[in-house]
Amino acid sequence: MTIEKSKMISILKKCLSGVETKDNLLLEGADTFLFDGEYVHTYNDNISVSVKLTQSMNGLKGAIKADELYKIISKLSEEKIMLSIKEKQWVIKCGKAKIELSMKEDSVSSFILDLNNQEGEWKELPEDFIPSLNCVRIPCNGIAFSGIFMKENKVISTDGRKMNLFTLDKEMDCFWISDLSSIEISKIQGLKKYRVSPNWVSFESSEEVYFSCRKLNEDNYPYEKILSLIKEYKQEKGDLSGELPMSIKDAVDRAFSLSMNVNGNESVEILFSKENIMIHSERSTGKFTEKVDWGEEKGPKEEFEPFSIYLDLSILSYGLSRSPKFFIKKTASGKIRIIFHGDKFIHIASLFSKEK
Repeated sequence: MTIEKSKMISILKKCLSGVETKDNLLLEGADTFLFDGEYVHTYNDNISVSVKLTQSMNGLKGAIKADELYKIISKLSEEKIMLSIKEKQWVIKCGKAKIELSMKEDSVSSFILDLNNQEGEWKELPEDFIPSLNCVRIPCNGIAFSGIFMKENKVISTDGRKMNLFTLDKEMDCFWISDLSSIEISKIQGLKKYRVSPNWVSFESSEEVYFSCRKLNEDNYPYEKILSLIKEYKQEKGDLSGELPMSIKDAVDRAFSLSMNVNGNESVEILFSKENIMIHSERSTGKFTEKVDWGEEKGPKEEFEPFSIYLDLSILSYGLSRSPKFFIKKTASGKIRIIFHGDKFIHIASLFSKEK
């Protein structure tokens, strides 16, 4: 058969997240692309991807080592590829190159069949589902409750210092997935349906891409506790609030060159006043200060005494990338939180306390 290199690469690329890349395989066949004549599949016991073959590839069958096939196809010099199957080998010809790839035993099709036959109803996916994943995902989250939790129309995440809540336009079935799975889901274009089964969450795109990831045990997620904590941080009269200028991020980045150690945390000081925002950091070797203007009609409307907070660049960058609107909350126990908020979400971050 004659196939186009660009179309083959496009299909294989969509399947890569289901390929196991570790040397010691826990599941035989998890390092292959499995072609069944109509779809190409990958499966590694945590993620499974199936992509519809183009018409020119229909009938193509065999399990081929994934990294070898992808690398070879990527490096071929011409768009037109001739492919045939002879004696359990794929024979690929392109220009003056000839490649023979041995087919491996099909070890994963039974798992894929079992996954596809699991109970669960396909439902319409809310249009703001992917934005919700991108909004609440927390990078480098290593705590036991990392990942993203869905229940009704609420999307929640936490890393112990930060909490996020995104409110969807429509309710969804309950599930908890890893951050890695959420990243891979976000890469798929045109998602339109989802299905929650006993062990998996599956998604279907308009281009006949099927992505499935294993669920985490939602019974172990402290959903009610986190939700109740988030609800405590409602904006009230007397809270310092406004809209941070985007230029504050670069100023804090500059200040971090001379960051201060605040109870074991590398931090800078942000001093809010009615007139401006002062960024300050210092150590034994030097000192940094920079004034940042609020901008027209962006600062706090109420009168207040100058007020300092201590934070690191990651907290500020994470919040600002979602919304410049903020307010500062002091708890009854004296702890301080900065809250970034928008029409559908709220992000709460703990700030560092400087011992007096």
